[in-house]
Amino acid sequence: MNSISISRTSTPSGSQPITSWLYSAVTIIPSPILGPTAQSVICPSCRSPITTEVKAETTTKTHFIALLLCLVGCCCLPYCIDSCKARNHYCTHCNAFLGTYN
Repeated sequence: MNSISISRTSTPSGSQPITSWLYSAVTIIPSPILGPTAQSVICPSCRSPITTEVKAETTTKTHFIALLLCLVGCCCLPYCIDSCKARNHYCTHCNAFLGTYN
């Protein structure tokens, strides 16, 4: 999104008004599409080209699967398997949270 603003300032009588232009550009970085493994992206926070750090973290889905497996007697299994957890991606440069892959 670009924006242009015009400002006019008054001058002493008999002279032309001064017109100045201010131009500013805004760069929009789209959210990267993240997968289950580390991805090469440009961090939206620090704008560095990085490979994401992936951390598997338990979610409500993990707890729900464990609850269902309690009926069979294997309630600890989802906590040991990364596919039952969400993969959170972080910037290796500024540690900003970039997104989640479920």
